[in-house]
Amino acid sequence: MTRILAGVVMADADVRVLFSWTPPRLRAHPCMPMRKLTWFVLLWCVSITPAWAQVPKTYSALSDRVTRPYISLPSLGGAGFHFTDPVFGSQMLRVTDGNTRPDRLQRSYFSPNSAETAGWNTNSTKFFIEDSGGWIIPYTFDPVTMTASRMPPLNNGSGGLLLSLDGEPTFSFVDPDLIYGESGSTLVSYRFSTGVQTTLHDVHSCLPGITVHGTGIAGTSDDQRLLVYVGGAAQDADTTVYVWDRTLGCRWLNTQTGQAGGQWGPSGAYAGDSGYTIHNARMSKNGQWAKITVGGGAGPAGIYFWNIGTMTVIPCSVSSAPFCPGHFVMGFNLAIDHRGLTDGLNFGIRPMSNPNAVTQLISPELTPTEFQVDTHPSWNNVQPDDAEPFCTEVFRTDDRVDRAWDGEIICVQTQAPATVWRFAHHRSRVVAFGDQPRANVSQDGRFLMFISNWEQTLGTQSAADGGSIRDEVFIVQLASSATVPAVPAVPTLTLSAAKFSWTFGIGGGVVVGVHVKCGTVHGGPYPTVGTALVPATSLLANTFLTQPNTYFCVAQSFNAAGESSPSNEVQWVATVSVGVPRPLSSLTVGP
Repeated sequence: MTRILAGVVMADADVRVLFSWTPPRLRAHPCMPMRKLTWFVLLWCVSITPAWAQVPKTYSALSDRVTRPYISLPSLGGAGFHFTDPVFGSQMLRVTDGNTRPDRLQRSYFSPNSAETAGWNTNSTKFFIEDSGGWIIPYTFDPVTMTASRMPPLNNGSGGLLLSLDGEPTFSFVDPDLIYGESGSTLVSYRFSTGVQTTLHDVHSCLPGITVHGTGIAGTSDDQRLLVYVGGAAQDADTTVYVWDRTLGCRWLNTQTGQAGGQWGPSGAYAGDSGYTIHNARMSKNGQWAKITVGGGAGPAGIYFWNIGTMTVIPCSVSSAPFCPGHFVMGFNLAIDHRGLTDGLNFGIRPMSNPNAVTQLISPELTPTEFQVDTHPSWNNVQPDDAEPFCTEVFRTDDRVDRAWDGEIICVQTQAPATVWRFAHHRSRVVAFGDQPRANVSQDGRFLMFISNWEQTLGTQSAADGGSIRDEVFIVQLASSATVPAVPAVPTLTLSAAKFSWTFGIGGGVVVGVHVKCGTVHGGPYPTVGTALVPATSLLANTFLTQPNTYFCVAQSFNAAGESSPSNEVQWVATVSVGVPRPLSSLTVGP
């Protein structure tokens, strides 16, 4: 992919501002210079490999079908203990222990309840877990050393930061420093570098008085849309899929009344089943589709795909053709589930626009046939081509290992016949929902977190927390740090004499350039206003912040692997309107 990068310069070639732009008249010959009045626009053609091209499509792991039984249970150290899976050789990390929360000793800890939740940020430097009290606990993570650390404040009595969000949040697919969640009836973002929670949208502004209770939130690959489900006071009682688009506003579909409406798209009665409640709802990464899992009532299909911009709701029966039982996970245009037809690991992949056109991934199937297995497919690493492997745990309630993949963490190719890569035994004896390993793969496809009670050897929770067998969170490495380039270091931003300047610390990947981002609210959001390529180390503020206002600005370095976290915030007060060209929006062309 080629990105055309343009810079506005003075006649003395002193660079003032860089920004992404493809002039309409130059699209046929994008590397020609152009001149307008006394300004020169210099163009560079830079070949940039898109970050998604770096997500692994294959793994260097065992992919045979040999039955590999458990061997002696590895002895564990405390939280932060590194070890190697004794059967598969993968690098492992124990994230939690009984002291993870000093104020709530011996609690259980879990990966996200839904494997569809983005539990990792864009570059595997942050993730979150949940405790048995429902608190969200974020961590920083070093993907090179596989070191996980609680976030400050570390002296708050709880051992570190706890996020006060309703339901289950989800990380941004764009900004490594941002997570989205719910707070009452509002959709919010939380920026880790500033500790600022920002209200984005109030569901009650579109559906006044509708009941909300904090469910789960889903986002798109560009952060343009967020989805929640509302209308009830508990899971399986909700009635409405609710989508908020940053540009278009709200849109909703009520599965009880059979009506759809909002601020965009057609309104009125949709054709198809209604009169049922919602167990779960999620959104495709391109924002086109919502998957609705029936909670109760007259929803005979069990699964429905709503084409969000339309009145089209496509049923996908769980008990007859095209057979859509099991846990689903959505990509951009395709969805995956374990169908459970001829075997418990009968995974299928299908277009959401035509769920009847299903492709069986596992061929030939394992023998002997076994239905006493379950999985939670996770596909946070999926990219626009829908070609990346999904990952999952395989667990049996009888804890037996009779076939390949029993009791394992695996990743599965999304083309048939699928290769299945094997990484570790999760060693969790599943008695209750909390014991289910619930795999959650990182967005870059390099790591996976899961739950284990380590063969029920981790003790019990306190009586106040129910006294049950404890569960904890572990991480397994799927691909080495060499597989995916590292994002660059976080810049340090300064402002002096109306000039933004930046420096870089040690570490991180090679820097391609720096985005300067400015907004009018302390703590963000920060839209991109200027982009500088190396070796530039500064930009003049008054060349792109031309309107009188107070601006709050950060810088983020970038390369093919993505953006760094935001720098420190600086403030610029523009007092006089400046008559210079303003940055134009980014456009990529090519290849």
